[in-house]
Amino acid sequence: MRTTNAIYYNHLRNIMNDGLDSASPRGLAIKEKLAHQYRFDMTTPAITIPERKIGYKFMAAEAAWILSGNNRVDQIEKYSKYIWEFSDNGIFYFGSYGPKIIDQLSYILDSLKKDRDSRQAVINIWRENPYPTKDMPCSTTCQFLIRDNKLNIIWNMRSSDGVLGVVYDQFNIAMLAGYVLLLLNEVSDDFKDVTLGEGIINMGSAHIYETNFGKVAEILNSESAPKFTYEPFDPLNQFKSYKDLIDHLWAIAEGKNSGLSDFFIDAIR
Repeated sequence: MRTTNAIYYNHLRNIMNDGLDSASPRGLAIKEKLAHQYRFDMTTPAITIPERKIGYKFMAAEAAWILSGNNRVDQIEKYSKYIWEFSDNGIFYFGSYGPKIIDQLSYILDSLKKDRDSRQAVINIWRENPYPTKDMPCSTTCQFLIRDNKLNIIWNMRSSDGVLGVVYDQFNIAMLAGYVLLLLNEVSDDFKDVTLGEGIINMGSAHIYETNFGKVAEILNSESAPKFTYEPFDPLNQFKSYKDLIDHLWAIAEGKNSGLSDFFIDAIR
């Protein structure tokens, strides 16, 4: 299987080489591919391309924040210089994924316990009839499918920014999959043989803004050695519970080693 970095390089090339330039949502010119699919191995969810200059502490914090079911500005703003700008009132985020995901996880667990091969384990993330907001959700639904003893996620998005969004989205998706796998093993002994599979992101609009064309060129022209390496994400062997996973992510966000696992601590070294 191609490396996570190679998959991302290819994604950027696809949009830049084959994307259409006929649309300018909100007056902002883009290159865009419609109905595009992006697939990655959830055991290696983090892109480590130096030129992308990813905020790994924020990456861990956002995942922990989502898995905690949070939507408060004060719980995430210190990890990002800009994220507060997307709140309508400075207190909450309208489009936060955490509350919608956590509210529906009992249904997901019940569905998979009743039928391991279920196709009904779906979470709705989109806000019905959304009012005008700075924080319109980019994602619509998330489906969990266990096939060949692997837990896969199919994540559907109305809009996906190839530069700003994908690198964080795929990490969040993998952490959610690990979280669900840990939960399944707490409520049943029937999932001990299940490991993480693919993250599959269906993008209604996979795009890159014209203002980021230069950054994309810098990334694609470099193909540098990875910024760091990390051991594969293997939640059942790395964490005792879903709480440990969240605590570990918060520790990374704070630049600390939680002592719970070695997963991803290279990001803060």
